[in-house]
Amino acid sequence: MNAKILIRKPSLIIILLILGALACSLTAEPPPTLPPRTPQVQATLTPQNPLVPQQPVVTTDVKGGLDNNLGPTSPPPALPTSVAVITFDSPNMTSELQQVDPNRLYNTVTALVRFQNRHTLGLPNPDTGIFAARDFLMAQLYQIQVDNPQSRISIESQPYTFPYAGQSYTAENPVMIINGTDPTAGIVIIGAHYDTVNANAITNAYLDQPGANDNASGVAAVLEIARILAQRPHRASIILIFFSGEEFGRYGSLAYIEDYLVRFGMTQNVRAMINLDTIGSSSGPNGTFVNNAIRVYSAPPNESPSRQLARLAEFTVRYFLTDIRVTVENQLDRAGRWGDHQSFSDAGMPAIRLIEYAEEANKFHNTLDNLDEIDPDYLRRTTQVALSLALVLADGPNPPTDIRIDTSQSPWRIEWTPSAGATRYVVALRKSDSLTFQQELIAPTNSFAHSVLQSFDVVAVAAIDANNQVGPFSAEVYLPASVAAAN
Repeated sequence: MNAKILIRKPSLIIILLILGALACSLTAEPPPTLPPRTPQVQATLTPQNPLVPQQPVVTTDVKGGLDNNLGPTSPPPALPTSVAVITFDSPNMTSELQQVDPNRLYNTVTALVRFQNRHTLGLPNPDTGIFAARDFLMAQLYQIQVDNPQSRISIESQPYTFPYAGQSYTAENPVMIINGTDPTAGIVIIGAHYDTVNANAITNAYLDQPGANDNASGVAAVLEIARILAQRPHRASIILIFFSGEEFGRYGSLAYIEDYLVRFGMTQNVRAMINLDTIGSSSGPNGTFVNNAIRVYSAPPNESPSRQLARLAEFTVRYFLTDIRVTVENQLDRAGRWGDHQSFSDAGMPAIRLIEYAEEANKFHNTLDNLDEIDPDYLRRTTQVALSLALVLADGPNPPTDIRIDTSQSPWRIEWTPSAGATRYVVALRKSDSLTFQQELIAPTNSFAHSVLQSFDVVAVAAIDANNQVGPFSAEVYLPASVAAAN
């Protein structure tokens, strides 16, 4: 079925969604953990600051590899020989990470670049501009739905209005929801903005704006992740969304939060928001070349839910991917810049931004951001980073709760309420000023005693199931010694 017909006939969408809901009921599947469709509510949003000039980006020249400044802030203490070495061998993770196809990714970027621009203020045109890009994205999502009739998928394009320069505009966010099987597993959101801008004439919707790296690369990754995740059920519900209006102040993400997550009282159910923005180039200024690292930004302080999510990303990649690593940055975003993750963290939801390591500021928001900037194999790796984190969040056991620390004996002991389906646990430790975990240990039960606990300030625990699938970490807890020292 032609996706453009569906987009322009809302009544058809409603009929198909009703039929889909009836089909789910007739087959006696578990109830969805999300409402079946995105609400069609227009929002009036407070105008954001206009687009700011890009700031120079300083990167370390690490041509051919990473330097020594990208690891933890301090080395971990020596691990006693009695503690098992952590290993993971999750069949689903391995299989699905290998499915990421650099050719598909590059073809998606190419298709988006051919629309000449994706400026949010553009008028409808079937061949160029943001509305043509919207139709392309919707067609891709519908094809994923057709290819996976066994999955409970809902698709719609969410319209919203926003003010800019004294006028009101309408834009759309294409959305796909893969309904989860376990209402307690929450919601995982994976998003990327698909709009572009040319900084030489910010309000001109018709200048050439290829936007290959910023942000066709992120859009391609979300589409590829959607294709892979749609092939089987997941415990958590997964929302895959393409935001418009990001370049003018995050209008699309703000509208989605207000019109959907807040309206339906779902913000507390969001386990994570992963924003993919500018992830496709391995080359930077002055000949810098980094194809084995990616940065993650999150809202401070170091104990915030978003920063804890960033640490989970670093941990996940360290154990499941061998050819790339994540560097956790100690700020919300680069100076003077923004991303859609900020909309979610401002609203109290854990959110991170993944961005390439070697960023070249003079190749954004102009015609230099073209296909020449895309490294398909690097884009494959960065897509795998996001996919690996999504699989941990969406498939892993729920994290342990009620973590208790007993210092009345030596060594110290920590205990927690067992997680359903857990066969063992990961105990992660760090110093209070470290951006990453510095030591991980395996605990065979929900009670763990070891002298290493007294060498750190903060602990978090994650569960592992019988399929060796690790889940997200619990909220971090300060160990008593650090609390006493702080007081």
